[in-house]
Amino acid sequence: MALFLSGIVQRHQQAVEAKRIKIQRLLRGVDLVENILFRLQGCHLPNEVERLLREDLLARYRAVKKVEPKYEGIDELLEMTEQALATLGDAAKADEITDKFHLQKLTSVINELIDFIKQGGLLTPITAEAVRDLVDLIGTRRAECLATFHMQKARELQLEGDIHAALGHCSAIKDYLNRNGPVNERVKALFREAEALRKALSEGETVLERESASDSGGD
Repeated sequence: MALFLSGIVQRHQQAVEAKRIKIQRLLRGVDLVENILFRLQGCHLPNEVERLLREDLLARYRAVKKVEPKYEGIDELLEMTEQALATLGDAAKADEITDKFHLQKLTSVINELIDFIKQGGLLTPITAEAVRDLVDLIGTRRAECLATFHMQKARELQLEGDIHAALGHCSAIKDYLNRNGPVNERVKALFREAEALRKALSEGETVLERESASDSGGD
């Protein structure tokens, strides 16, 4: 009889431990997704990407409730997540990226998001085609962030007369897009825009050099 009772207790403990581990795994995913969403604030995240991430949060909370219906605070978390999804509108205007540190932080978290999706991090699996589309969409946003920052800096430096440094920002855009893409019409347009500015800056620099040489010769 003692052995029988001991077996029941042991199986109960194993079941409790299995539930605890499953809930912990689900909540680790919640922490990861929430962290990504928080760090991407002000990034003008594509609406469908934010919706997908918030739907992933909702799926995880529902899974927690299924494992442990009385899990503390789960109903409130479900309600908050459902409200966030229901009120999700068009993506807000992106914050201005004012320095390289801000840009690096933003591209870093976008890279994390891309890896998360490519590695099957979503609780509800999606098709390989959907993964490719999402990666292309997010990668395009990353390219836009980087190009916008460097184009702005290049124009500021142009006004200050530092053409050499301005050219460096144009090259930074082209080099990054060549290495990281993605390859689509929007990114090609960003590349052409950077090249057009580089060309204009180079021609302006040449004109200034000629004028300088002419002035020196006149003396």
